[in-house]
Parts: sequence; C-alpha cells; structure tokens
Amino acid sequence: MPAAAQQNTRTALLHMKSGEVKEFNVSDLDSITFTQPVDYDKVVQCKYGMGVYYGDGEYYTVVSTDSLDPSGYPTRVGQVSVFFYAIGAKSVYSPAAILPSGRYVASTSFAQGTLYQSDRYLYAFECTAINDGKPTGKKVAFDLGAEANVEYKSDGTYAIDIKGRSSSTTEGFSNVHLTFDGTIAYANKDASYYERYDHDYNFVPKNLSAGYTAGTSYGDYSCSFYTVPLDSNGYTIGAGELMNVELLTKPDSVMNLDDLLGEYKVTSAMQGPYEPGRFLEGINYNMYGTYVSIGTYINEYNDEGYVTPNTKRGFVKDGKVTVTKDGDKYRFVCDLVLENGYKLTMDYSADKSCFVSRAGAPAARTPMVKSRNAAATATASQPAALRLVKVSR
Repeated sequence: MPAAAQQNTRTALLHMKSGEVKEFNVSDLDSITFTQPVDYDKVVQCKYGMGVYYGDGEYYTVVSTDSLDPSGYPTRVGQVSVFFYAIGAKSVYSPAAILPSGRYVASTSFAQGTLYQSDRYLYAFECTAINDGKPTGKKVAFDLGAEANVEYKSDGTYAIDIKGRSSSTTEGFSNVHLTFDGTIAYANKDASYYERYDHDYNFVPKNLSAGYTAGTSYGDYSCSFYTVPLDSNGYTIGAGELMNVELLTKPDSVMNLDDLLGEYKVTSAMQGPYEPGRFLEGINYNMYGTYVSIGTYINEYNDEGYVTPNTKRGFVKDGKVTVTKDGDKYRFVCDLVLENGYKLTMDYSADKSCFVSRAGAPAARTPMVKSRNAAATATASQPAALRLVKVSR
C-alpha cells in the first residue's frame, strides 16, 4: 500500500469477550451511537397488504396478518395491522404505483425516506370486535419512532420489515416488529394523473351552456358543450363528456352574441396575450393540491358523474375555432390539437337561448361538478378508512 494511502486509513480494533481482536476500516466513520435494545412485545408476520398512491411520492399502506376489506379494514377478530404513510420517489406510472425500495424513518417532514409521524398515519391496530362491518380494538401510535426497510423484488412482491415504538401502556403492547412478504396493489388517487384521449376524436354534443363575462380589454365566453346528464340543480350525475371552449371577444359591457362571430387562435391560459380573437389553451391547473381543468379541454365523466384519475381528459394546445351565425343559431366549428398530438373536432349549432350574461362575475365553468370532499374519521379504537385519508401539507 502506498504511504499516502496508509496515512489516510483509520482502523478500529474490537476486542471480543472470546479474546479475538477484529480490525475494521473506519476512515469514513462519522460517529458511533450506543442504544439500549428494544423489547418488541408484539412480533407478527404478515402476507396481506393494500395501499393508496396519492401522487407526489406519497404511499399510504396497510399490511396485515389477514385479509382486508376494500377500505383497508381488518376482517376478523385478532387480526393485527400496521398502517404507515411513506414518502418516496414519485411513481413513474400512477395507475401501477410501486413503493420504492429503501429505508424509511418516522418524521413529520415530507422528505423522501420518511414515514409521516402522526397517530392518524403511523400506528398498529389489533382488532378485538367487528360490529356492522366496523372494527374496534387496540390502537397503538408509534410516537417514539419507527423505521421500515422496504425491498421491491423482481417477482413483483415486497419484503418489508417494520419496527415501531410507542409510549402507550394501556393496550397490552407498546412496541411492534412486523415483517411482510407479499403483493401490495396501490389504488391510484393521484390528483394530477389522468387518462388521455389516445386517438383523433370527433365530439358530438347534445347541449350547450354558455356564459359571458365582460372584462376591461376583452370579453370572455365560457362555452360548455356536453353529453353528461345533469340533475335539477345543474350537477353532473352520470356518464358522459363535457367540452369547454373559452373564447375571448371584444369587451362589450353587455352581452352581444354577434361579437362571437369570427375565427379564434390559441393563447396561453396563464400568460396570454388576452385579446379578442383568441381561445385559451387547456391546462390541468393545480389549485392548492386540487387539480381543475381550465381553458379549452374535454373531460370524460364516470357513471356517478365524476372526473377521476381513471377517466379521460384532453387539454387543447393548438388549432382554431370558427363561429358563424344562421338566424338565431350560432355554429361552432372546432379543429383542435390535444397535448399528445391527436385531433379534437366538433361541429355544433346552438340557439341563442343557450347563452347567459354573467357580467361582473368570474366566468363559470358549467355544468357544475359535484364536490367529493369526504372527511375521514378515526378514533382511538377504530382505524380511519384507508381510501379516504391523505396527509394535508
């Protein structure tokens, strides 16, 4: 070994009780911490698991000794489950999310490699009774810390080792060591994800609902062409599609439908220029963690009248819109290009009664879409439904 290398090499000699001396290279060693061993009074092996992927590398997971119901609840008395909310790298494909291999440690940060520490997101649960499908039992939060070692294997299964520590003294156990070997399917709840229209598409609407808002330098016609069914209050209630076209005209103080006539070219929804003769591009806009479609786009609705990560969305990035008039009817001819290059076309004529003035108020996107805000509840003896819980940053 060269002399310079010898000078930079540090070793430690460990003297064993047997008399043996072991030498270790400690050149890169920063510190050594000695801790007391932890007595794990609940040691379990699991082979059942499920999870929800919320996007942004957030994986809420439950692993358990027995099968779980669709909400992540235990299905039999005596069943032990551990719930954890892991922060890792973003999934490449949200509908088939994979919890990344690595070590995760309890913390209240959102850094990668974190188990989010909270009595709502990091705990063990032992089921002692099930009444009307709702389990009750012993819940122990890992307030003193936890770590999980995760290995995603080439056969599509996980090997997970979790150790959690609690200050609880009332439930019959405090510290849990759980091992898991099996598959975990993550339901896709990534709000930023959407299925795309994967072919040229000609949309044939059944109705139009349009509103006008007067601005200082332009007027805004928000035109929603749709096939999705509505209830008496204008909320979407079933399967169908909605295509919104956002047209900028000259800024009349009162609605004048003849201002619509002409040809429109695309402009940026966020940067403009906002001027007559433009239509706004479509974008999937992040509004405080909730993604909404704005500008010119087409959305597919499921059987319950919702836009979800599993329904199609198409955001227009180029093309033209032409509006002409024949008597009391206004004809919209759209020759548009979606973000992935496919064409979106439409040719539809609507009566002037489909337009209303909304002067003085923001342009509304109609028809209205139902809100899906569902608060998850959890008590000391009952876990929160897995599918409803997401950490609020």
